[in-house]
Amino acid sequence: MRSWEEIKLDGSEHYKSGQTEVIDLLRHIKPHPSLSVVEIKALADNIKYAYRQLTSGIKQSDLEKMMHYCEIAGAAKEATRK
Repeated sequence: MRSWEEIKLDGSEHYKSGQTEVIDLLRHIKPHPSLSVVEIKALADNIKYAYRQLTSGIKQSDLEKMMHYCEIAGAAKEATRK
């Protein structure tokens, strides 16, 4: 099986920059067992958009996406409480 680094070399150009990418961060996270798949996806997308803000500057559209994913995570958590 090929290594993580070899697989990344086949990806898009931005994965070849040598910098830490969000996918590198996410692959090391062990989600809490109480989280649903939807919650994990929403929180991971928030990490992606927050990281983008830190590396590329603030964009209103990305802030709006982050708020949207927070709402999704909250709604998913509320649905599991019922």
